[in-house]
Amino acid sequence: MACRSNHGYSGAEIEAVGRETAMLALHAAMPERGGDVDAEKIVGAVKITRRLFDQATECVRCDRFNS
Repeated sequence: MACRSNHGYSGAEIEAVGRETAMLALHAAMPERGGDVDAEKIVGAVKITRRLFDQATECVRCDRFNS
């Protein structure tokens, strides 16, 4: 699935999509800033979804064409 949608991307760009997807998922799972954060609860709440993957791909694509 990822290979077909990222045809023509370099290895570094594919790595950037993976990293950006993970960061988006982490931000979505994090509570509002402030107070203590229970890392175990956050890890259990992190969900990588196709929607986040697509968001990250668009972000990297914009960087790719704006460079």
